[in-house]
Amino acid sequence: MKTKTYQEFANYFLKNSALSEKSIRNYIGGLNKITRDIIEYDYIKMSLDEIEVDQIQSLKNDYFELPKHKAEDIKAKNMYNAAFNNYIKYRRDTYDKWITNKLRSPLNGAF
Repeated sequence: MKTKTYQEFANYFLKNSALSEKSIRNYIGGLNKITRDIIEYDYIKMSLDEIEVDQIQSLKNDYFELPKHKAEDIKAKNMYNAAFNNYIKYRRDTYDKWITNKLRSPLNGAF
């Protein structure tokens, strides 16, 4: 994810949840790893911000169907799954802002 998105994600959970700063940092680290993996698989180009939240939910399901990622999540005590779930919650709760930013994007309609 982009640095701005990480900061918005962190600020959202600091204001709207009982999550500690350490948990939020852990989730950001988990999302960073997940994002790198998903880019490697060519599902996205740069960021989970590129796709809609329903697609993210589907991508999460596919991601954890792979034995490698399921094992990593178990080893990390479900941290990667929790990171994905919290990011999905963040995106659902901030959808209006996300869609407005997508519509204002300079590349919108360029293709």
